[in-house]
Amino acid sequence: LLIFKAVHVGTFNTAIQALMLLCQVMQSRQFLSDRYFRALYTKLLSEDVRHSSKHALFLNVLYKSLKSDISDRREKAILKRLLQVCHHQAPTFVAGALFLLSEILKTKPGLRGMIDLPEEE
Repeated sequence: LLIFKAVHVGTFNTAIQALMLLCQVMQSRQFLSDRYFRALYTKLLSEDVRHSSKHALFLNVLYKSLKSDISDRREKAILKRLLQVCHHQAPTFVAGALFLLSEILKTKPGLRGMIDLPEEE
């Protein structure tokens, strides 16, 4: 799809808009694909996150996506990456990310082990 290409090639703001559109379309079909989550995960690593003025939109798309995800393993990976990325972000982004994490843990308490338990090897 051309929209996935916009996520990978376009500017960060364009990528957020594309992810929002993909999220809406896929949620209407009640299915978020692995390809979608791979694109979202990749955008977390983007250097542009730090310089963007669209943190709220990005965190909103991330929250909606995680809330709809059915894979605990993938959710844990994305949340871990989010916490790693927070190390290099502005305080406002970090506050939003921690709030997102708390809201996800409220709706999916099974993920709490990610914080409470040591990692399996």
